[in-house]
Amino acid sequence: MSPNEVVLGAPIFGNDPGLLVQSPVGQVTLHTEVRKEVSHPMEVAFQQGLEYFAIIEGLTQMKIPFRIAIGSPELILPPAMEAIEEGGFKTIEFPRLNSRLATYIRDVAIRPRRDMILVNPDLKDQGIPEEIDGCRIVFSDSGEGGRTLYSGETLLVSDEVSYERTFTTDLNSNPELLAQVRNGDFLAINQIMRGSPAPVYQLKKLGFRVGVLPIATDEIPIAGFGSWFVPGDHIDLVCGLVKAKDGSLHLITDPKPHHHFVGVQNRPLRGPEQTLEVYQKVCDELGIIMHVPSKLSVPVSINFVQFDDGRVLMTDGDEEVAQILDNLVEEVYTTPIPIRFIPSWAKAGIRCLIGQWPAGFTEALSRIKK
Repeated sequence: MSPNEVVLGAPIFGNDPGLLVQSPVGQVTLHTEVRKEVSHPMEVAFQQGLEYFAIIEGLTQMKIPFRIAIGSPELILPPAMEAIEEGGFKTIEFPRLNSRLATYIRDVAIRPRRDMILVNPDLKDQGIPEEIDGCRIVFSDSGEGGRTLYSGETLLVSDEVSYERTFTTDLNSNPELLAQVRNGDFLAINQIMRGSPAPVYQLKKLGFRVGVLPIATDEIPIAGFGSWFVPGDHIDLVCGLVKAKDGSLHLITDPKPHHHFVGVQNRPLRGPEQTLEVYQKVCDELGIIMHVPSKLSVPVSINFVQFDDGRVLMTDGDEEVAQILDNLVEEVYTTPIPIRFIPSWAKAGIRCLIGQWPAGFTEALSRIKK
């Protein structure tokens, strides 16, 4: 069975001053504090670039071979492209992947088992073979990796996925939505929040042990309007699953997750205590040990990535989460600087930017028809 290769997403991140903060409810302060440090788009892009190359430095320090995804090259700032070329980093072109998938590469697909790759259904009917390097290709909503935490036969999934419409956090780009907000027409806004259940039956039929975690609630603070609350179906922004050196599974969580969306004008119905009770119940059913740090010191610091050899790469700056991981795995590597601007402006951590699958799947992505 072919080993995984690592693919790092393209350095395309949001830096528009009109882009609103959207984060899990308990992490809003962390995100807004970062936003206060710089405001000009080029300053934001510069900080994001520093963090991106800090992730590269972390991978390099770990001696993990990787390729950088190049999709929508016109959206990559010239200095970043020049640094990639001057650094001699290996790249792979994805000319037909949209910029979101080329950047947040873990949303393209995941390889939860050695013999299977779960692929984002957005890529269905694009000429991807049914089997690659001994891996069966299965299209599933859980192939959008932010919705799924995995290790071997065990999957943790968000309980609601695939919204009918994309929710924008840039009000200036959506005057119709802005008008609805000003008119207080929250019923109209709520209509875009409908989701569909996670594909639990499909996953169990494939032989996985499946635990369903409640869909988190995100908060969007808006000057003059208070806050909006929207579903956040990427559970890897509120918890991370890791396999310890003794083979046991552990879930490290945001200490303040909220769930049960009841409309954009209302705070979520369930707070941290109730949400963590559900997490604990699911963990107990699957034999997973749960760890709840007293706080997070860096936005989405629980969005770490574990590689095939068991080692973990995470952001610098969160000593408590790092200590929990250090007690579980052989080696924990942290980036040279905290990863803060990418999460606060692009709602993404390290795991969001990294795909792990056989090289043959990477090559198939470069040839898709779309």
